[in-house]
Amino acid sequence: MRTDIENTLLNKILDLPSIKNHVLTWQAEGQKVVFTNGVFDLLHIGHLTYMAKAAELGDKLIIGLNSDASVKRIKGDDRPVNDQNSRAALLAALFLLTRSPFLRKIPLQISSKHYCLIYW
Repeated sequence: MRTDIENTLLNKILDLPSIKNHVLTWQAEGQKVVFTNGVFDLLHIGHLTYMAKAAELGDKLIIGLNSDASVKRIKGDDRPVNDQNSRAALLAALFLLTRSPFLRKIPLQISSKHYCLIYW
């Protein structure tokens, strides 16, 4: 049986269709939704500072998490150190986050320098 804390964490880890529904609801309510993504393996103060600054830009912060396969392609065969389930749980535990979706693939390439997922 799951504890309340486990349920709270699991409720923050959603798939992309669920995230889209939340975003549409929040936007309809007039809330500003901020999105960023990353690997977040071996979480450090730089990650926390980055997320805190992102959270200040809106009412809701969504953080996309690269999958293990994506991390291997980006950073090499010896990565990630922590698997995607562990990384997602750690991100979900941070007080800044509203939701932490899994990204099954590398984010859609918009330009040669920027990567982003567009939900709407």
